[in-house]
Amino acid sequence: MAFSRSVENLIASLRGLPGNKAPFSRARPTKDIGLILSKTLKKFNLEAQPIEATLAKNWKSLLGEHLAHRANPDGLLQNGRLVIHVGSAAVRTELKFQEAALLKKIQALEGGSAVKGFLFRL
Repeated sequence: MAFSRSVENLIASLRGLPGNKAPFSRARPTKDIGLILSKTLKKFNLEAQPIEATLAKNWKSLLGEHLAHRANPDGLLQNGRLVIHVGSAAVRTELKFQEAALLKKIQALEGGSAVKGFLFRL
């Protein structure tokens, strides 16, 4: 429960404590949490969908039905290389042949410009 400054000073004097002698109160106005969160997301560039989510949604259209279930995107490394787990060496070879075309398709997606190359792992 909040009391006025004079009541708090009276209680403090009865308890033998120093009172609040500040000339004014520093109460801040409240802010909307939604506004604070949206500003924070913009500040740290977190409002856009991450490239990993975009790739997962468009994976079948990027690779085609025959390769999409044999290779999965895992994550983006700091150097901009996309880690792709493949099921076999034959799939890795096939993706190596299609690497330039696949890179163009990915870079055409929203946020895809972050992908600079690929790292294929068995």
